[in-house]
Amino acid sequence: MSSPATGQASSAGANDVMTAVDRLLEMLVFVALAAMATIVFVNVVLRKGFGFSLSWGEELPLALMCWLTFLGAGLATKERRHFAFDYLMRALPPRLGRSLMIFSDVVVILMTCALIWWSTVEVWNVRDGKLASIPWMSKSAVIVSCPVGCVFILIYAIRHLIEDWRNRNVRPPPGPAEELAE
Repeated sequence: MSSPATGQASSAGANDVMTAVDRLLEMLVFVALAAMATIVFVNVVLRKGFGFSLSWGEELPLALMCWLTFLGAGLATKERRHFAFDYLMRALPPRLGRSLMIFSDVVVILMTCALIWWSTVEVWNVRDGKLASIPWMSKSAVIVSCPVGCVFILIYAIRHLIEDWRNRNVRPPPGPAEELAE
C-alpha cells in the first residue's frame, strides 16, 4: 500500500529525473553550438590569415548542425514551440481544444516512434561509411543525431500528454504574438 508521502517521493524523483534530462539537453545544445562556432571561427581565421584551412573544418560543423537540428527540436518540443495549431486551439471551446491537444500529443508520439525506428535502421545501414574529410568518423556519428534527438522529443511529448490528460482546463501556451503583447 502506498502512502501520500510515497507518492510525493516518487513524484519528486520523477521531477529530479526530468530536471536532469532538461539540463542534459540544454548542455548538449550549448556544447554543439559552441563547438560549431569555434571551429568555423578558427577555420575562417586560418583561411584568411594564413592561407590554409582545416581539412575537416567544413564537414564537422555540418555534422554538428545535424546534432543541433535534432537536439533543438527536442528543446522546442519541451517548451511546446515545435509545431502547433495554437490559434485554432484558442478559438475552440476548452473541451474541444483539450481533445485536440491530446490528439496532437498522440500523433507526435506515434510519428516520433516511427522516426526513431527508421533513423535507427539508417544508423545501422551506414555504420561502415566514413565522412570524406574525417576518415576516423563514421557517418553513423552524424545520423545518430536523429534518434537521439527524437528520444528527447518523445520524452517531452509523453510528458505533455500526461499533463494534458490530467489538466481539465488545458490551453495552449501563449504564441509569439501574445508574448510580444505582454
